[in-house]
Amino acid sequence: MLENVKDKSFLSFTFNGHAIEEFGCAVVSNDDRYTTSLQPQFTNTITTVPGRIGSLYWGTDITGLQKTIYIATDGATARQIANLKKNFTPGVYAKVSFAETEYRYGYALVDIATSFSFLPFDETIIMNGKEYKSGIYKGDGTIVLFYPDPYEYAESQYQFADDYIDKYWMLESGLPFKNSIIEKNCYLANNHIVNSIGANKTLYAYNAGNAEARTNFCFQKTISFPSGDVYNWADITINNVVISEPRLFKDINYTLALITNNTAAWEDKKTELINDLRENLDSGLSAELIGICNATGTGLQWTTAQAKQQIHDLVDEKVFSFSINAIELQCIMEATLTVHSFGNPITTIEQTIVENIGDSTNGQYIIIEGSDGVNPITGRVAPQKILCNEGLQNVRIYFSNTYSA
Repeated sequence: MLENVKDKSFLSFTFNGHAIEEFGCAVVSNDDRYTTSLQPQFTNTITTVPGRIGSLYWGTDITGLQKTIYIATDGATARQIANLKKNFTPGVYAKVSFAETEYRYGYALVDIATSFSFLPFDETIIMNGKEYKSGIYKGDGTIVLFYPDPYEYAESQYQFADDYIDKYWMLESGLPFKNSIIEKNCYLANNHIVNSIGANKTLYAYNAGNAEARTNFCFQKTISFPSGDVYNWADITINNVVISEPRLFKDINYTLALITNNTAAWEDKKTELINDLRENLDSGLSAELIGICNATGTGLQWTTAQAKQQIHDLVDEKVFSFSINAIELQCIMEATLTVHSFGNPITTIEQTIVENIGDSTNGQYIIIEGSDGVNPITGRVAPQKILCNEGLQNVRIYFSNTYSA
């Protein structure tokens, strides 16, 4: 049983920037116990085949999370009730956090019309020396919130458990202790940037969140063109899950190979080659790659050698961001590249290319596990590893600690 909880923090939450106390209310229980959902809502897909013993399981779809909050007031003013109604109107999608877990937050919207059962009373108030009648309400109500994203994320200012030893949520948060961090380049907080410089090509990352919660994070990498006409995609592994090669690099290599293999007969085969590219390219740079090849040839913008250099320049020394949502098993790649407009005259602009790599993790969840605090045997917090076959000298990690809401 929690005792001496400072400021009655189990009786407070904030939605859309407003604490429930601003409306003259407090969070209560409609029973002698508090009730909450330990998991988000989900649906198991199961099929029964006639004549076959048992059922076939096709996976679990995790949807949102609904939270019912019971409130009560012993004297909210008419203005406070009006503001309560305004703050919890349908369609408001806002940040929400509870005082008992102040180190994390989620986003939710009002799912069911807020109800309020009350008894009205008259009260006389004095403003600027004059008396006014005002309504006072005593009663209780219900607020129902729905989290489309069923997970919560760490507030960036919370980094080390040592700084919050007076908080009863300190151990639950899974934040690492300062003296337990021995590996270099450890991730500690939301949006913390690190650069790995070790020869082992390994970056250590911590998620202070719950182990069962999925992880959302992104990292940036500068791509440098090696020698030859093929880009070597860096094999990136997170918790033994290999991130698939983006379609963008497949399309670049396909185009470079086509130019290299047909340089001598480019003029004779140009129409055929352009049609080949239109049929086989499928990335965010498809139009750009086709445009470069279409502007290549005698009397045109580029020779075949210059065209290959233009393709090199598209990605050489460019920074690519990869955002992985492990809930959907999707990997989004984003890069700001030099893109040409093949009009008259040809112009050059900076454009952001966004590509959905699809099932980049081959159906495997990427879970950066939450810390259990200091291991009693080793005295250390065990991190997860992110590996890259090209080293991680140019990688920056943006990592969100994730919690079950």
